[in-house]
Amino acid sequence: MEFQLEVEKFERNHPTPPHNKDMEKVNVLFLGENISQNALKTHGDENYYGYEEKNSFLYFLDNLRAIDKLPLLIRVRAHPSEDPSKYFNAIPIHLLNLFEKDNSRQSLAADIEWSDVVVGMSSMALYLASTVGKRTISCIPNPKVLISLPTAGIERLSEII
Repeated sequence: MEFQLEVEKFERNHPTPPHNKDMEKVNVLFLGENISQNALKTHGDENYYGYEEKNSFLYFLDNLRAIDKLPLLIRVRAHPSEDPSKYFNAIPIHLLNLFEKDNSRQSLAADIEWSDVVVGMSSMALYLASTVGKRTISCIPNPKVLISLPTAGIERLSEII
């Protein structure tokens, strides 16, 4: 509830730009998650949970067309504990023009308000985006891996491609 109020306050103070009003392109926020480092430290295997963030990011990029509208701009919001360069270094050259050049430095509420679609794996930030009515998509490549948070309103990329 507190997060929803923060997003609403941001929306009141920053009018929604016209990019997402009945247009063919959308702004996409990608939420990073430092799952591989956690799995490596805890279990000795980066892929212990059945996915890791770099492969999930590439899976998302490979399936951009699954989003109903083409991305206008993709903003990467790395988890605070990770180096955002791992995402930027993985972006294929032909997609570079879709990305903001730097990792987001705004608040999570501001990033979510900016976005039309929020893509992530299984983070609390993805869940929060779903609670404020944003289209949310989990890009965990393996459809057998469960999302470890309430999934009402969160689509699975593996089910829409």
